[in-house]
Amino acid sequence: MSDYIWQLPWAAAFAIAALVSATCVGARVAVWLKRERASIRAQARQAERTRVARDLHDTTLQGIHAVLLKLETWTADERTASHLRQDITDFLAEVRRIETDARARILKLRQGEAPIGELIGKLQSIAQLAQNESPARYFVETRGVPRELTPEAYYTLLDVAREAVQNACRHSCATRVEVKTRVLPNRGVAACC
Repeated sequence: MSDYIWQLPWAAAFAIAALVSATCVGARVAVWLKRERASIRAQARQAERTRVARDLHDTTLQGIHAVLLKLETWTADERTASHLRQDITDFLAEVRRIETDARARILKLRQGEAPIGELIGKLQSIAQLAQNESPARYFVETRGVPRELTPEAYYTLLDVAREAVQNACRHSCATRVEVKTRVLPNRGVAACC
């Protein structure tokens, strides 16, 4: 027998099969490692989000609640001038809204949920609330197909729209306020008021 083992016909087939098997195993290991790394990063992010939420709750929200208690005390105090009582009551309502919004954000932060397709619904809710506080008519218009947003993009757009609607409600004599969102293909979401 003068043939070497690698010269035999079945040896080449065996070598190719072994190479394909090793490649498949290597690919599966690479995918598994990628998933494990992503899982570890997600767990670390969630742990940090929970820690930040706890810190915000224990410091900022407690401070806001202390301000609320003081404002309630002033509104109930008969020594408070009557012309100041209405201003304090209005401010108290605003601080309550801030506290409620902060609590909701802290819950979202703890849950780590990425809001999916709910931006338009939230914008409509903001417009509806503003309509209850002002004589202006509010309209929400959307162009494009809604898609998933990162939490940062979602809250940034929501904050900008909320501030714009509140400013239109408080500082203008507008009779019509339009909130327009446009989803741009392969780019992002734009909102304007």
